[in-house]
Amino acid sequence: MNTKAESYFMEIAKQKSISKAAEHLFVSQSTLSQFLLNLEKELGVLMFERGKQELVLTPAGAIYLEGAKEILHIKEQVYLKIQDSRISERNKWRIGITSREILNLFLEGARRFRDIRPDIVFDIIEGNVRPVLKMLEAGDIKMAMLTLTDQYDVNGHWELLMKEEILKAIPKRTASQGESDGRKDLSGYKLILAKQGTAFRALEDAILVQAGVTPKIAFEINNIEAVKELVSDGLGCSFIPASMAHTQDSIEYISIDPPVYRYHVLGFNEEKLQKEPLDAWISILKDAADKSSDRHWK
Repeated sequence: MNTKAESYFMEIAKQKSISKAAEHLFVSQSTLSQFLLNLEKELGVLMFERGKQELVLTPAGAIYLEGAKEILHIKEQVYLKIQDSRISERNKWRIGITSREILNLFLEGARRFRDIRPDIVFDIIEGNVRPVLKMLEAGDIKMAMLTLTDQYDVNGHWELLMKEEILKAIPKRTASQGESDGRKDLSGYKLILAKQGTAFRALEDAILVQAGVTPKIAFEINNIEAVKELVSDGLGCSFIPASMAHTQDSIEYISIDPPVYRYHVLGFNEEKLQKEPLDAWISILKDAADKSSDRHWK
């Protein structure tokens, strides 16, 4: 925003002398004299009465002076707002969330993080893994908390927050005595699976393929709490992440042999984040993930 003319005029009015104003502005006296002459020619009116000792504002000059002050004030406010917006953007973390479980982990971490960095604002974007990964790679979000079947799916900077076991879930009243392999007798159950196209369904399908089972699907649903209700009611068996399995559930949780895992990962654009708050955030998330894993079904 070029306000050189306003600055020149205000300094002339302040010093009441072109030579003194030129000294303060670090310009030549001829430059300032020519500026004033051009301005008066443009407006068709004198800005100053030329006295022997000093320049005196004319009524028109006084009006111009007030306008110049307003313009410079507006410029100052605009620049301050721009600076504030830059600071706000730096402290605004747009973060992608890809599952209910990872959202719970985020909320636990965010409550603790706010105590040490109340200036950081989270802008949460919820979506499936692939779209969120694309936003992260394109720089549209600064970080993403992802639930993956392969912890190496994230390009760039990432941190593993939790490695989580996947369990077979069957109604307690139908669980056979001593059953320890979650792949045994899968063909004998109707299955409650996640919807096609989700990361968890891909993991379930891989388990079934390895077991050589053609699934008899009773329900396709993504809400894990609803899945647990259906299993508890004896309407089928399913697969449940360990963090969502609780001893008080009316469900028999059985480890799969060999174990099957999914991974909770934090991916981030390191160049868009300040190191100190990022390191603190990662530390808090990992601690929250450790505590979450200690509360599961075993």
